Amino acid sequence: MVPLVLGLTAALGAQTVETMPNPLPATYRGNVFPFGSTSANAQHVQFIYDGSQISASYPILIQRLRFRSTGACAGGSATQVTIKLSQCPLAWNAITTNYAGNMTPAKTVTVVNNATVNFTASTVAGWCYDLKLTTPYLFDPTKGPLVFEWERQPTGLLTGGFTAGMAGTLANPLKGSRTYGPANQPVAAGLTAYPEGYACAAEITWIPAKGLYSSFRAKPTEGNSPLVVQYTDTTYTSAGPITSWAWDLDGDSKIDSKLQNPSFTYVAKGWDQYFSVSLTTTDATHKPSTVTYKNFIRVNPSTATATDYGQGSTNKPAPSPIAMPDYTYTYSAAAGVRGYFFVAPTTFIVNGFEAPNTFVPPEADQTITCIVVPTPPTAAFTPTAAQVRFHATGKANMILRPTKPIIVQKGEWFGVLGACHAPTAASPFRNSYGNGEYWTSVNSQKIQVKRLWMNFDWTGFQWIDHHD
Repeated sequence: MVPLVLGLTAALGAQTVETMPNPLPATYRGNVFPFGSTSANAQHVQFIYDGSQISASYPILIQRLRFRSTGACAGGSATQVTIKLSQCPLAWNAITTNYAGNMTPAKTVTVVNNATVNFTASTVAGWCYDLKLTTPYLFDPTKGPLVFEWERQPTGLLTGGFTAGMAGTLANPLKGSRTYGPANQPVAAGLTAYPEGYACAAEITWIPAKGLYSSFRAKPTEGNSPLVVQYTDTTYTSAGPITSWAWDLDGDSKIDSKLQNPSFTYVAKGWDQYFSVSLTTTDATHKPSTVTYKNFIRVNPSTATATDYGQGSTNKPAPSPIAMPDYTYTYSAAAGVRGYFFVAPTTFIVNGFEAPNTFVPPEADQTITCIVVPTPPTAAFTPTAAQVRFHATGKANMILRPTKPIIVQKGEWFGVLGACHAPTAASPFRNSYGNGEYWTSVNSQKIQVKRLWMNFDWTGFQWIDHHD
């Protein structure tokens, strides 16, 4: 799909200049990545800015971005730099070290292509990198964070440069985060996402985009049944007025209201009942515009958390399984086991494991090992006892459960190895798997699942139910 970029002729409305965060803090954290360091980890950097920091609730055309220094800048330049803008499919504080996974392909545009960029000299803290876009970038702040990606080739030269103003305080947070690492690598060396934010303070110049874009807000978006929700239309059109509104307020594909700002009462039984909401609008000029917010309304919200595991509550204590695609291969080996790993985008609980039993004829037993590590494991991985949170053998076609729930903290790397086999010693392991990598989710947060394997017989190891 070709990314959509609109020229200035597709714009309508006054120019707006605002900062992220707004107002700017008096002092900054400082970091030389990527504007002032020859370190390999400064070569490929992403800044991810939450769209809520932009005052528009409709699509905009970004004309210019400037980035803040912590102090004086003597100027200078960097060669062989490529800069891309994109929309992040994840929350700003739930990004991963997978560069591509933090960017929506259809929304990704290269704005500087293997070129030289120049820094602006300044005697004090100031805007020391100025990115003026020849073609404005179409961005919808309501659809997710803005991604600024900088990649300088290892053969590129850096002269001068400056220390970036990594903005944000607890009193005035920047909703932004950062990845960093060497160039030409699919996975970053690390990421930084503090509660007060960690991305270079930025100034953004934009104008409204041309067209009809449905949008709305609601209050409240969760509560106990019966839940009365008031909706407010925030649709934008560059050729007003808006002539009609059609609301599907409970996700049943039927129109529930044609008012501009309706209210609706949600009645539901059971915990965590979700409803999707859609709005279709029209004006006299453009095609109808429809927007859908999936699982937007939550009725009878659960109170179980990773901390209390539902202790003392009467609602569901654990999340649903992590969905995986159909397995396409069954690999048999005298020694060796396969599995998957991913980085936790949020804190979640694991309370059971099951290995696919797709070999013909099916096997009788299964063995599972779960690991949690602070850094990405290699694909061919041999864990130590301290890294193992669970290891057990049991009957196939059932869930093997740890003696207590395993809590995986945000940012930790979670891996699972598993295979079915016969109960006899040294029986072949039957590993059902696909080539990967896979996109799925945990606790409604997007994750990328990669392959993991270990090349020897691990069934007899004394790792049973190890916990920290």
